Amino acid sequence: PVTTVTDSSSLILDKTVPTLSAVTFTSSNPDPTRATVGDTLKVAFTAATEDLLAGNSKPVVTIGGRMATVSGTTARDWVATYVLTGYDAAASIGFTIVSAADLSGNPLASTSTATSGPSTVAFDNSAPTVSAATIVSNNADTTRAKLGDVISMVFTSSQVLVATPSVSIAGHPADSVTLTASTATTTTWTATHTLLATDPAGAIGFAILGGHDETGNELLETPYMHATSGPSVIIYDPAAPQLSMVTIVSTNADRTRATLGDTVSVTFTATEPLLLGSITVTIGGNAPSSLSGGPLTWVASYQYNTAATDAFAVDFSITATDLAGNALAPRHHGHHGPLDRRLRQGRPDPDSRLDRQQQ
Repeated sequence: PVTTVTDSSSLILDKTVPTLSAVTFTSSNPDPTRATVGDTLKVAFTAATEDLLAGNSKPVVTIGGRMATVSGTTARDWVATYVLTGYDAAASIGFTIVSAADLSGNPLASTSTATSGPSTVAFDNSAPTVSAATIVSNNADTTRAKLGDVISMVFTSSQVLVATPSVSIAGHPADSVTLTASTATTTTWTATHTLLATDPAGAIGFAILGGHDETGNELLETPYMHATSGPSVIIYDPAAPQLSMVTIVSTNADRTRATLGDTVSVTFTATEPLLLGSITVTIGGNAPSSLSGGPLTWVASYQYNTAATDAFAVDFSITATDLAGNALAPRHHGHHGPLDRRLRQGRPDPDSRLDRQQQ
């Protein structure tokens, strides 16, 4: 039998199926187990003993069901990559080494499993949003604020935020932004700002301008955020109310005099509405029997039903706050004339007189 060749040719019979000694699947994201649009997914694999380059054909790899770009540093060391786009569906993305063969044509068994590390990457292409937001003041009326009050803005993100958001209140960066609650899918934050004299009066708006989720998706900015419940804005009033007009009169025929049975009324007009429960008026040291009017003009009245031994000047005082709690500068000791409460046999003292003086 012939057992030799006449030239240098030879034949190697190779029936060994190639295997992989190492397979890894990673993302270029700072968290290699996560990915967002623009991140590169990479499958790196190494043949155990055989070169994978049958007929100069590269291995075929898919990532997330899409064809990957495959390159080799050697015939045994290969890398397949795919760059995620907005057309890819958010999901847990895997890979498949679809086909490869050694130099003899022995096929590599298809695989979708990494030998170390995860075999899938979480693809999240959704930017987090603010799902709920409220804004309140620590004022007695939580929809209003005065100088020094603290505005608190509480908001919840639709996804977990791992970076502290940037928040603006009344046009200023918030004094503090703290994480106050979290779940597996959301985070709740509280931002505060103490109102300053330099803050503009009027409606206080707020904005959320930064922050990102675990994958790096930036929180959608809300430069003109409105609350999802409760008041959308807080009204800031840093100014104390003023009285533009104050008068004191009597029901006596001479409006500048009064005697037993007469009613003295103090009428005052404020530059802005006053809080009814905050208004305190005294007339001659007495609490008025009635207070009516509002929200700008008020009338306090007191009827003198007790005789006095001497004529005296009727003083009055007015204290109040506006709706935000700013105190009215007290109006007192008006000396709007001496009031005769002295009676003799049912008649006023003919010597008493009342000079109406403004102060």
